Amino acid sequence: MTNHDLRGSIAIVGIGETEQGRLPGRDHWDLSVDAALRAVRDAGLTMADVDGLITGGSFVEPHAREHLRVADMLGMGLRRYTESSAMGGSGGAANLRAALAIINAGLAHTILVVGADPLLSASARDDLHESRSEALRRIMSIHDLEHIEPYGPIPAANMALIIRLYMEKYGWTREQFAEVAVTHREHAIATPGAVQQKPITVADVLAAPMIADPIGRLDCSIVTDGGVAYVVTTAERAKDLKHRPAYVLGASSIFASYYTPNFPDLMDYPAAMIETTSDEAFAMAGVERSDIDVVSVPDVFTGIVPIMLEHTKFCAPGEAGPFVGSGMIRNGAGALPVNTHGGNLAYTHPGNSGQTFNLVELVKQLRNDQGARQVPDAELGFIHSFGGTMAQHTSVVLSNSR
Repeated sequence: MTNHDLRGSIAIVGIGETEQGRLPGRDHWDLSVDAALRAVRDAGLTMADVDGLITGGSFVEPHAREHLRVADMLGMGLRRYTESSAMGGSGGAANLRAALAIINAGLAHTILVVGADPLLSASARDDLHESRSEALRRIMSIHDLEHIEPYGPIPAANMALIIRLYMEKYGWTREQFAEVAVTHREHAIATPGAVQQKPITVADVLAAPMIADPIGRLDCSIVTDGGVAYVVTTAERAKDLKHRPAYVLGASSIFASYYTPNFPDLMDYPAAMIETTSDEAFAMAGVERSDIDVVSVPDVFTGIVPIMLEHTKFCAPGEAGPFVGSGMIRNGAGALPVNTHGGNLAYTHPGNSGQTFNLVELVKQLRNDQGARQVPDAELGFIHSFGGTMAQHTSVVLSNSR
């Protein structure tokens, strides 16, 4: 079977999100089940219709057989396929690519993908054995135990090194990055359920305390509690369900060493991975970048957004900094609406599942039912996700028609 045969063969037919923010009294399991059931109901299905499950892992309440426990809690009967993903931030898109392979291999026909964590409120909860600090320790333990965990650099410092390279090469500025934070906050304010609802200015971003130069506090993604899920099935089945499907036209993934000390460099090496996956996804989809109506890219830090737009080739080399700085990613006013829900900077970010919300936002926009914040006549969406320090990459092209 070729990539051409897989084009448009599956679709996202249901999406579900819990409330976001600080959710005391709710644990990883409760949030996972809540999001999952919302997604199944949104698809117009029941759990009896679902025969596959992929879960995204928890920093707060890790479990060796998370997928089996979630399946039991959901009341799934006999299952054709279950697994727990270890793809981190890239999991939302990477698990969709996995579902593409699983369904086309005949291992399952309808797959539920779930991610959740109470990362924000964990430190204040007596009913959890693990605190938020323990969760953050686990995040760091993924990295090189000999050098990175005990001595740094922490993730923000790693990303700061990469962002600084682009500033030195192209003359990109903190003011341009600050415009990303302002735009994402505007998107969040317009989006029901978004955590951050207070407007900010470029001056606010520049005046915020420095975390790892050039990254200030308002350049960083937020930390929240929350859950998210989506349902994937065959294109044939999708056409008879409740909502307009979001078909997967193209998808590609590539994975490198998780540890940046094992990268040969911090610029060309991750850039080549981003370019490879996006090129392959577009080739499989049979569409051009200029056809895309709405985009989601990682925004764990503001300076990452122009890097993503450059290497996914929505901007020519060096032009992405001025592009984001001039408001061109703003919904309703820009040439390329990016992270129209506010992304991880302002909508929500409960850990591993953070970028899954970016994927769900594309599905919402492709349904064309978002009212005042709708990207007009959106037909094609693109998402790139990464995990770690730009170590695990997946690109996907979605469409509301085959």
